Amino acid sequence: MKKLGTIVSVLSLGVIVALQGSAGALPCSAGCGQEKNACVQTARVARSACKQDCRANAAPTALGACMIGCSATYRSAKTDCQADHVSCQGACKPPAHPGPPSPPSNCLGTCGQDLATCTKDLVAQRKSCAAACDAPSERGACLTTCVAAAKQQAESCRSDFDACRDACSASPSGAFVE
Repeated sequence: MKKLGTIVSVLSLGVIVALQGSAGALPCSAGCGQEKNACVQTARVARSACKQDCRANAAPTALGACMIGCSATYRSAKTDCQADHVSCQGACKPPAHPGPPSPPSNCLGTCGQDLATCTKDLVAQRKSCAAACDAPSERGACLTTCVAAAKQQAESCRSDFDACRDACSASPSGAFVE
């Protein structure tokens, strides 16, 4: 009976360790999800900045049209975020054509994890920037500056992701960067 208890304990510990190990290794596509969330959140801040600008600068008779324009721009930005997400998901899939060997999923997974980390940093910086925009008369301009910085960082995150993925494909085993 004691042996059975020991065996069950050892097997349980093995299952826990295995589950923790697999939870830490996110697939490449997880980074794409983080990127999309950051994109949509940045679009929301841009919409807020636009509406602040409308309130501060639009004539009373043009305020409604200005606000509608902000919402239309937001919807367009969300569509762009979705298109970028689909593109990112496609970049996570190894090529299906004959030719050089496909990059291993662990290399692509690392690229996705790096993308997720980069976009999490982007979100934190954008939130911090937006929180500092407390002067009501200058809030719209301040938020616009935050959005511009976030978009620039998003482009950098995506560029790094693309370079990482290309390095996976360039390496015969995906284990090193040439």
